[in-house]
Amino acid sequence: MFLTGHALAGVFISQKVGHPAWAFLIGFLFHFVLDIIPHGDEYISEWINLRNKIKRTLMVILIDVVVLSLFTVFLFFKVDLPQLSILLAGVIGSILPDVFANVIGPPGSYLLSGHHSLKQLTQKTNPIKAFLIRHNIFHEIFHNPFRKRMSTRLGIAFQLLLSIFFFIQIILSA
Repeated sequence: MFLTGHALAGVFISQKVGHPAWAFLIGFLFHFVLDIIPHGDEYISEWINLRNKIKRTLMVILIDVVVLSLFTVFLFFKVDLPQLSILLAGVIGSILPDVFANVIGPPGSYLLSGHHSLKQLTQKTNPIKAFLIRHNIFHEIFHNPFRKRMSTRLGIAFQLLLSIFFFIQIILSA
């Protein structure tokens, strides 16, 4: 799922929670709930990997950041948002699983090669790397576990509607 949907969910969560630690934890856990829903980005990943991987990745990221920025600018000027520490905790918690997965790499990537069991994993790597690898395995389990593929157009429309849903909820909760 694009960061826009996760980040707006994080803003909504931060409105409902009164403490940064809770906003972070609930945002982090809710990320996995959202990832269970098929959201059509499998084809985008395949498209990125066809050619010009860096350019295509940057283009997808740029579009995501522009859409999120448009929502954010409107919210900052029109809505009374929660305390900044709570807001940032909710947003960071809600996007962090994707940051880990995209910085470290999905299960099956070069990072996991040579690790055939969790026992070998903990023996061969430092604790931070072991945590991140375990996280990515966990993230992959929750990322569309039913393996229902959705077309890119439908996926983008669904994610935009989900973002608009959270956007409206943020406005109504203010």
